[in-house]
Amino acid sequence: MYLQSLLVAEEGLRDYNSNKISLINIIDSVSATAFPLSLEKFVVFALAYREATDLEIYQFSGTLFIYNNDELLKSSDFNFKFGEKNVMRYLSRWSGVVFQSPGTCRIVMKFENGTTKEVYFELKKIDK
Repeated sequence: MYLQSLLVAEEGLRDYNSNKISLINIIDSVSATAFPLSLEKFVVFALAYREATDLEIYQFSGTLFIYNNDELLKSSDFNFKFGEKNVMRYLSRWSGVVFQSPGTCRIVMKFENGTTKEVYFELKKIDK
């Protein structure tokens, strides 16, 4: 399995009829006048392809981790279920994640087979 993309956005919408996903306001940094900072909602999107060597494997499992700098804030197990398809789009909704300090938010998607993908965004403290 090849994990092509891992993105964070304020919102993600999945069309019921077409199963298409739209991401709204991709996050590359967040600014706040004070910390701790609570992000009330955001989504993590992943796009994965099943490789030729994985054609008999229909599901991949792993854990998604959210860090503030080096501090683990939250984690959640996930399953990618390809079925008969060779492409998997994954959308995970998060709410109430509290970042204690400015620095970096690091989101790590780690699969049981050892594949890992990370995405980062900056947490900035600004003056009022």
